[in-house]
Amino acid sequence: MPKKRTIAALLLSFTLLLIFCCVESTRLFLNADRKFEAFTDTLFSQEVSANSITLHYTLCNPSDYGIDNPKLSLGSYPVSSAEIGASAENCLNLLDDIPYQELSPDNQLTWKVLKDSLETTLEGAPYYLYEEPLRPLTGIQSQLPVLLSEYRFYKTDDVDTYLELLGTLPAHFDSLISFEQAKSDAGLFMAAYTADSIIDECNSFLGMGSGNYLYSTFETRLDELEDCDASQKEHYISQNKEMLETYVFPAYQKLASDLTALRETGRNQNGLCYLPDGAAYYEHLVKENTGSGRSIEELQALTKNQMRDDLMAMQKILTSPEYEALAKTSTADGGSGGKPAYEPGSASETAPGDSSGNASESAPGDSSGNASESAPGDSSGNASESAPGDSSGNASESAPGDSSGNASESAPGDSSGAASETSAGLLREFTLADSNPSAILIDLKSKLEDNFPAVPDVDTDVKYVQPEMEEYLSPAFYMVPAIDNTDNQTIYINSGHLPDDLDLYTTLAHEGYPGHLYQNVYYAASEPAPIRSLLGCGGYTEGWATYTEMMSYYFTDLPTEQATLLQRNASVLLGLYALADMGIHYEGWTLIDTVSFFRQYGISDTDVIEDIYDLIIADPGNYLKYYIGYVEFLDLKKEAIKAWGDDFTQKRFHKAVLDAGPMPFYLLKDSVLTP
Repeated sequence: MPKKRTIAALLLSFTLLLIFCCVESTRLFLNADRKFEAFTDTLFSQEVSANSITLHYTLCNPSDYGIDNPKLSLGSYPVSSAEIGASAENCLNLLDDIPYQELSPDNQLTWKVLKDSLETTLEGAPYYLYEEPLRPLTGIQSQLPVLLSEYRFYKTDDVDTYLELLGTLPAHFDSLISFEQAKSDAGLFMAAYTADSIIDECNSFLGMGSGNYLYSTFETRLDELEDCDASQKEHYISQNKEMLETYVFPAYQKLASDLTALRETGRNQNGLCYLPDGAAYYEHLVKENTGSGRSIEELQALTKNQMRDDLMAMQKILTSPEYEALAKTSTADGGSGGKPAYEPGSASETAPGDSSGNASESAPGDSSGNASESAPGDSSGNASESAPGDSSGNASESAPGDSSGNASESAPGDSSGAASETSAGLLREFTLADSNPSAILIDLKSKLEDNFPAVPDVDTDVKYVQPEMEEYLSPAFYMVPAIDNTDNQTIYINSGHLPDDLDLYTTLAHEGYPGHLYQNVYYAASEPAPIRSLLGCGGYTEGWATYTEMMSYYFTDLPTEQATLLQRNASVLLGLYALADMGIHYEGWTLIDTVSFFRQYGISDTDVIEDIYDLIIADPGNYLKYYIGYVEFLDLKKEAIKAWGDDFTQKRFHKAVLDAGPMPFYLLKDSVLTP
């Protein structure tokens, strides 16, 4: 199940021939819209059918989309850059043959998003061996068990397909190891310590034994089937046990063994820029991951500017009489009364590397252009400087389920321990009256009316990661439902990475309302073209979720000053991760360089910093989806304020970006701001 970043990754020559014949046969008889829709519908059907997990998670009823008797497969891994490039180029030629100017506005937008995705695939074809399906926390070895445990049974045929699919895992992992061997032969295999982390994850999964959740969740899903009697259920349970013990567990054992054999073949223990053409690949990867058209240097400047604004906002509060009074009150109430882990005065006021010494006074969302003391979700409907402006929410694209496009997660950096370190000592503790996740989601949804468009009601099931796997999964993740069955939603919570009520609250904002769940339900209600479900943009989805997560600090009952300190502190932390990602992979920072960098901001625990370094080495550009996406939304909001003037409102801006749907920011800008 290869990492699916772009639509053309799995396009094969026979697929293109089928599409070509379909388009050619209708050329003389259909108008531009119908030709385009026939083209994209065929492309959609071929793509989702290439992977049975993707198909099941994307469509509840494949036959309604003309997909009957699809081949059972977990997908395949790229075999050559020439094949990937040729497929993308041929598809682009077919797309260019459809007259863009004659398409409806909606189809024109889809045409642009699809063309951009294919062009990105073509640009990345030479780097196919730089891709890495195996990554700590977010790789296929972590994703697959969760995806299998959430594989819904709508009818007994789905149970039969699921059981048969389990039997294909050994062959799929053999294909994966062949890909890893090709990487090794090219000198591109992962660092030994990264391999060790993945081997540990495999062994932890195997170590659950008879308590493995693939036993229990199978029985739970069977119980939901109405057309399955007790005798048949017992038969299925027996079959599931046999398939797990005959195919799934041995496949994981062999994967761990094969990785052990390859672990010493990695020639590079540092960032991508140490590899041949590694810096060029990183530039491509960042564009693909974030959807930003800016250069690395421009992204570094964007990050430093936002960090500078955050630090100055914190400094303003920390030196104000109001803060001193708040600190005294908090201490009297039993709070710690301490200062943030990042004392703005302890680092450069202009953020690392910024020589201007100036900070922008304008707020990301203040319609007046001036900084505002009010929180970003101010009931007045106006945006403000004290937070990203509106709401933010991750886990996405590089999330559990990334290879199928069916999960989004919270930023994995939260699991490093640095996040909790920076939260410590920020005045009084935030405590929820009701910490039940369902109650929190209801509370979050109730806060949206003034600043967000309405969204259909859905049922949401909040589940918890099995304790044995807490160390190896992200803080939380949202399972994206099938596009033809959005009534039931699922969010996973990893209790091992959520130490307090505030972390739980803001994480559920990220995964639920107004983050991933809200964005997905809203967009699905607009009934977009099916192909759009495969044209995701990590920067958009994770940026939106992070943007809304930041707003959720102001949904709490914390005093505005304290909420601002906490939110700005969280923003700075993500900015540090983003700068470290670019420093490690583009500028060549070593572990020593990274330790020195983080110590400037009060993070001095070398074990924590080494964990961050290892995660960034293993998953280049992943942090940038969250932070750059978030800051790009802030920047787009500033432009909307300038363009719309007095007509700007939070709700109008949010509706515009939500209506457009996931896409790169250089396309989103035109969609939102063009009359």
